[in-house]
Amino acid sequence: VSGGEFRFRHPLMRTAIRQAASIPQRQAAHAALAKILRDQPDRAVWHRAASILGPDEGVAGGLESAARHARRRGGTAVAVAALQRAADLGANAQRGRRLLQAAELGFELGREDLVLGLAADAESLGLPSREQARLTWIRESFTDGIPGDAAQACALVEVSVQAAADGDTDLALKLLYGAGLRCWWADPGEAARDQIVAAAERLDVRPCDPRLLVVLAFAAPIGQGAAVLDRLSHLGSAARSDVAAMRLAGNAAMAVGAFEQAA
Repeated sequence: VSGGEFRFRHPLMRTAIRQAASIPQRQAAHAALAKILRDQPDRAVWHRAASILGPDEGVAGGLESAARHARRRGGTAVAVAALQRAADLGANAQRGRRLLQAAELGFELGREDLVLGLAADAESLGLPSREQARLTWIRESFTDGIPGDAAQACALVEVSVQAAADGDTDLALKLLYGAGLRCWWADPGEAARDQIVAAAERLDVRPCDPRLLVVLAFAAPIGQGAAVLDRLSHLGSAARSDVAAMRLAGNAAMAVGAFEQAA
């Protein structure tokens, strides 16, 4: 011990002391750390989570907030772990939603095993229609399905319509993007293409929203090509300063053959 600090004579002593401690001793230590880390809420909430055994929605909410902060910093794996722990500690009504959020982030890590495991856990809880639609999107994430499969493309449209009715326009566009990809890789027939385009155009989004344009371009590059090019020329400053939006706009331009504009 030196003043207010101490160190271990050998690194293994840290592990030995922790393993020798009882569960109540560990919980007490985590509770003490949570108190002195009040000015660092993302660290403190992990210690609060380690200091309890039963459910606590307050701690679960704090972990969900920590997950958002970690994701903004690029700590996707930390965000997934925080959401999983939040699902364990939180109210049952929130568990499925948190597991699906963790699964979506797991896709960003390329962890198909993790994604499918979390999706299966969420499905077993009996999800409401909005979360069922999200589950469909997650399971679509790792595959474009069978190219030209009109039945599956139309099934995705139906789920997107339900998502839109539930108020989740962003999810509806993601599902239509998956349907559009099936049209891009192989022709599912004019009826399927028309159904995707009609569903996309009914959504309450700006006509030049890149999320909408890429769906139209993939689903019907010939029939919608002129409209896509015209709308791309009217992209607002907000879209042009958004990396994700510009990636989608570039894909839409590529799909309709405007390669210089895509670049």
